[in-house]
Amino acid sequence: IDDGDGDGGTPITRNTSNLMTYLVRGNVALSITLTAISSLVTVFTIPFVVNLAMQQFMGEATALKLPFLTTIVQIAVITLIPVSLGMVLHHYAPKFVAQVEKGVKWLSIAFLTLIIIGLLAKERANVASFFLQVGGD
Repeated sequence: IDDGDGDGGTPITRNTSNLMTYLVRGNVALSITLTAISSLVTVFTIPFVVNLAMQQFMGEATALKLPFLTTIVQIAVITLIPVSLGMVLHHYAPKFVAQVEKGVKWLSIAFLTLIIIGLLAKERANVASFFLQVGGD
């Protein structure tokens, strides 16, 4: 999923992965932990793999420069801040959390639906060709 910021859309993908895990009552702590680890590993592995592929297949000496600080900030904003806020609320206001949990779940589903609709609308000119590429000849 491409969110338009040039990094392949991975922050949105990671965020929806954690949301989907929550909605299907999976192990959210494990999902968040794996999200954080993969986010940190990606910062180092993507430039290495892309540079290696460019040299191998394109003969290019151009180096990919991943904005390290921007990536770390995205990880914090999308993963660490919401999780920390949820943990604090769960610790200090468990009754409140229990009351709003069902509403938050439906709000999460609505948010996910809006993301999907928005992405389909943004890529409406390409959606048919994407399906043909995936399932076609």
